[in-house]
Formats: sequence, C-alpha cells, structure tokens
Amino acid sequence: MIFEGTKIQGKVKATNGNVIIRVNKSVHELSINGLLQDVRFDKHRKTWISGIVEITPEVGGNEGKDIIWEEYEGMPRRKNGAVYHRASEYPCLIPVGSKVYFHYLALEQDHNFIDSEGRDFIYRVALDTIFCWVEDGKIHMNYNFVLGTPYWGEDVEDLGNGQRGKTKLIEGLAKPLVTEIIFKPQVDFAYIKHIGPGIYQQRNVVPDDLVLLTPACEFDNVIEDKEYWVFKHEDIMAVKRGEFIVPVADYVMIQTDKPLYKTSLIVPDTVSLELPFTGTVVAFGESADVYGQGLKRGMRVAFHKRDMRMLMANLVLIRSGNIQFEIQ
Repeated sequence: MIFEGTKIQGKVKATNGNVIIRVNKSVHELSINGLLQDVRFDKHRKTWISGIVEITPEVGGNEGKDIIWEEYEGMPRRKNGAVYHRASEYPCLIPVGSKVYFHYLALEQDHNFIDSEGRDFIYRVALDTIFCWVEDGKIHMNYNFVLGTPYWGEDVEDLGNGQRGKTKLIEGLAKPLVTEIIFKPQVDFAYIKHIGPGIYQQRNVVPDDLVLLTPACEFDNVIEDKEYWVFKHEDIMAVKRGEFIVPVADYVMIQTDKPLYKTSLIVPDTVSLELPFTGTVVAFGESADVYGQGLKRGMRVAFHKRDMRMLMANLVLIRSGNIQFEIQ
C-alpha cells in the first residue's frame, strides 16, 4: 500500500507481528490527551478502542504469516521482574478493511504512531494485542483472546433497569415476587460467547459453556455496543458440565489428604521450605499428561501449591507441571 497525503513516501509493508490500522480523530485525541483525563473512559473498564485495518503482514512470500513475540516469566523467575520472550509463527487471519478492537495501551505508546492522513491517523498495533475483528457484522476472535459474559448465579433473572435478582411465584399475585437483588456476578465464572482456536493450548469449550477463570483475569470491554469480559485461553481453568467442574487443558483436580486454607500472610524476599501437599487425582484436562507422568484417576500424588485454585477446603485445581511425584 502507498499512503497518500502523508510524510511517508513509498510502499508500506507490515512486519514483526504488526498490523497497520487507521483510527479517526476522536480516538487519536483520546490517546493524545491521556485516557485518564477523559471522564467517559475508565482504562480498567469499558475500553472501546477500535480501528480499521490498512495493512497485514506479508512475510517470506506467505501472505499473512509473521512471527509474534509474547512476554512470559520463564524459568526460573527473575527477582528484578525481567521477562523472557518466546516467538511463535502465527497466521494473521485478519482481512484488510475489517474493524478491529485492541488494547488501549497500543495508542498510549507514542512509538506506535506512524503518520496522519487528513482527519485519520495511522498506527502500528501488535497482532497479539488485537482482541478480535468484525467482518460482515460477525465477531471473529484473534490470537488467544476470548469474549465472555459474567455469571450471576442459578435462577437469577434480568429484572430490568439494570437490576438482577431472584423471584418467586406467589399464588394470588399477578407478578412474581422479587425475593433477592443480586448486585455482583459470581467471581471468576463466565459464559463463553466468542472463542477462537488459540495458538498454545486448545480448551475444549464452546460458546455458551460456563467456565471457571483464573482470579482477576477479566477485562471489561464494549465491543459492537455490547459489554463483554475479555480474557485469554490460558485463563480458562475448568468448565461446568451439569453439576460437575471439569478441568481443561493442563489443569488437574485433586482431592487433598487434608483440608487446605488460604493465608493472607506474605513476607517479601523470604525462602519457603514448605513440604509438598498430597492428594488423589480426581480429574484432569486433555493436555495435562504432556509431561508423560501417566496421569490417571485415583493416582496419589505430591504437589506444590503454586498457581493452585481452591474449590473447597479439600478440592483444588493445579497445573500438571506442579505435580512432583506419584505416591505408590
């Protein structure tokens, strides 16, 4: 593509996992003036940053494929907060001309600004910061992102005027009696609404599944005039099937030999010599045996509580990599 009316001369080609997008003046000014200064904008909730795709990557003669980089902590973790990077070849499926929704920080960082063209502004956006794209009115998920809606609980109804609650039919009353008002959704549960293939680990979940998420992973965002929770594939720990919670991916459900309780005591820069916990494997996800430890139901194991999610005092979810050894 050759930009017209800009300072850039010649053909422009996206590289290094970037997509070139066009945003209008109002979106541009929102980022320039500071997102926190706009009273309508809460960077922790309801972020509506979007733009139109102008250029997608063309690498190695295979249009739409590029290398993306993702930060992760690596092993061992660095005390100074440094992170490693991993590269993955990821096909850019986003078509030119589609509308994309992406993370607000992409515009807050001035090195992503490219040029202006009339009342429009051109930005570079990293492929792995784009949540989804819209084509012909349909939402398509990108990378590892998922759109969901919060779970308010069993038998909770929409009462109108932004209120939710439980009702009960009383003989003689024309309308159901409201027995309880629910002010907040249930923590860490969500209904899947839009989910893509992912690039690291596929979760066996589909739209309308009720899933258990890692704590505080949800990120409110208004997409196509509807409010969603935005999170990633790796934030999905388990799915609710009937009355049961079923682990997905590399998560393992363990019934512990003794009740475990959370503690709020955290002492910085101290070494913990805590003994491993023990318990019995109840269920596990489709990729939990990636280390080849021969996982099976009823196996007794010792495990570390890192990244542990407590379901009940004696029922927990852990990643399979935190299983230390089998007890025979």
